[in-house]
Formats: sequence, structure tokens, C-alpha cells
Amino acid sequence: EYEAVAPSASQNRVCATKQCACANGGTAAVGAACPAHGASKCVTCPGSFYLSNDACVAWTTCTSAQYQTVAPSNTQDRQCATKQCTCANGDAATGAACATHNTAACATC
Repeated sequence: EYEAVAPSASQNRVCATKQCACANGGTAAVGAACPAHGASKCVTCPGSFYLSNDACVAWTTCTSAQYQTVAPSNTQDRQCATKQCTCANGDAATGAACATHNTAACATC
């Protein structure tokens, strides 16, 4: 709790439950989980956001040169890596030149 109204000669102190704030539609910490009233602290995140250092952060988007290696969730970010094709008789295509990771596509013969 925090002091919502200071005591005076004619009024008792009024306390209230601490309420944090959370951007991006997340659920804010409340009560003992909130370090200070009005502080920014999320406890869960919605949709395409994940919880990172008490904040809801948007998932990483893989580029056309990358493929997804770890699927995102509300507790972890998406992880991406550069696409790498295979080539039996030359140099394998990589990145955007490789349409689908781990498929046959030569950059040079």
C-alpha cells in the first residue's frame, strides 16, 4: 500500500493498494508485486508482445534473409537466423538469395 492522503489534525491517513502501469496492453503489477505506486512494471503481456525486464516488448520480425529458429510466446522473443541453402556442386545461396532454409539453391556453380 501507499499513502493516498496524508494525515492531518482533522483526518486520518488514507492508504490505497499500489498500482503499477504497463504499456502495450499488458497486465500491470498490483500490491506487493508493484515496487512503487505508478511505477512501470508488467506481469503478463498480450498478443505479439513478450515480457522482458518487467515490460511488454514487441516480438522480433524475421527479415526475408532470415528464418525463425525459436517461436515467440508471451514469455520469450522470436529468434531468427540467416537462411542457408545447400548446393552439391557450387556455393550455396544464403540470406535473401535462399528462398527456403536448408533447401537446394546454388549461388554459383
